[in-house]
Amino acid sequence: IAYLRMYFNLNKIDFDDLAYVYLLKNLFLNVPTKNYSTLELVNEIKTYLGDLSFRIKIFNDKDNNCLSYLALSSSSLIENISHMPQLVNEVMLNSKFPKKEIKQILSQLTTFLRQDIIENGSQNASLMAKRATSYSANMILNCVQGPILYQKLKEIETNFVYKDVVNKLKDVIKRLF
Repeated sequence: IAYLRMYFNLNKIDFDDLAYVYLLKNLFLNVPTKNYSTLELVNEIKTYLGDLSFRIKIFNDKDNNCLSYLALSSSSLIENISHMPQLVNEVMLNSKFPKKEIKQILSQLTTFLRQDIIENGSQNASLMAKRATSYSANMILNCVQGPILYQKLKEIETNFVYKDVVNKLKDVIKRLF
């Protein structure tokens, strides 16, 4: 089995745009691309790759500097390894962002985050209070999970202007990749 891990530095992204990174990682694999419908893409990934996923990773190094990344993880059988770079590039560089899919994913994310805040309110408040004492990694964490992320995504959803959202997603892609 071959494994691929790629880390794209989030330090190039403004705090206010981190919600778009979160949206982007949830749109990937759920939208069509230049060469595949969503269903075709999922079938190609399931056929040739064992995994293709995106996560936001945030931690401090030994000097307490914040390290934040959009992490790509993929795996495949050795005989299918030639498909890995093609499918990874297809997702990262050729994803299309239809209005319907963006609105649907935004709605799902805000609903999920709202429910999480309600169910884990005291835990979220405690984490936010702890994070207020330290800047770097904690500030980024606040922007990519919990109430602050919910507020940002809800703002995008409420004030949705398709062209502006797509332009912001494309700008984030350009800065990341």
